Amino acid sequence: MAEKQRRVVALGFFDGLHRGHKAVIDRAAELAQSLKATLSIVTFDRRPKNAVRGESAELLTDRAAKAELVRRLFPEAELIELIFDEALRQTPWQTFASEILQAKLGAVAAVCGENFRFGARGEGTPALLRSVLPTEIVGELTDGGLVVSSTRIRLLIESGEIACATRLLGHPHTIVGPVVHGDGRGATLGFATLNIALSPDLIRPRPGVYASRLTLRGQTYQAITNFGTRPTFYENGVYDCETHVFGLQGDCYGETAILSLAAFLRPERKFATREALIEQIRTDVEAAKRCLNSNDERGEEL
Repeated sequence: MAEKQRRVVALGFFDGLHRGHKAVIDRAAELAQSLKATLSIVTFDRRPKNAVRGESAELLTDRAAKAELVRRLFPEAELIELIFDEALRQTPWQTFASEILQAKLGAVAAVCGENFRFGARGEGTPALLRSVLPTEIVGELTDGGLVVSSTRIRLLIESGEIACATRLLGHPHTIVGPVVHGDGRGATLGFATLNIALSPDLIRPRPGVYASRLTLRGQTYQAITNFGTRPTFYENGVYDCETHVFGLQGDCYGETAILSLAAFLRPERKFATREALIEQIRTDVEAAKRCLNSNDERGEEL
């Protein structure tokens, strides 16, 4: 019989994979190495507190983006996503610790943040987990005297404060989604764009224009991205994400795109004429290129 896999589990929802989350996972990686065990990042397919309350989620990272960030930031780790269904919701904390973490996953140690909760009604705490399984608790990380949290970063992105969000994340805010058909208007303006379908659970960045990078088919390109409703053409437009990619050739509908935001350039606005919009796009493209070719960005390059 094959020997059962031994794991050190980093526990949390890890929305955004920010610097506080990284501290938890980095400590789990150190333990895994010392114990000659597998580093496993154990998370959930939905944010438990939203699921319990029947609320819609406003996330920094959906499942696709989280998996991509884990692949890039922690290539040695395996990502284990638990399905937060009614059975898991009703699982007592003792059962979660002993039967799921220890017996099923083979956990020999755990690492979590001090606010991690688990089990039915969220009764499981890091201290209780420690009574079942060797557990290390990582304290909250602060920046500028405030805790680095997913909530804080969401507010920054919704306000267009990308530089601050990038600093707290430790990497650019990343969106992963399929390339879908738009209305083709960008090509008629001389700036063809691709549209990325946004998961309904994701937060929406402040409407406006961003310097960005887009990875497609393993190749990363500089780009400029617009989030918003395109008020120049639509009275009540639908919020969407369209990106003009510098140097991209060919059709890529249906493929998965990875978009990273580098900087907020300007808010979305309505233009009086088509010509005025085209001239502004030219200006935006040059501003994006200057930003992307400079060393002024914050965070780790992904």
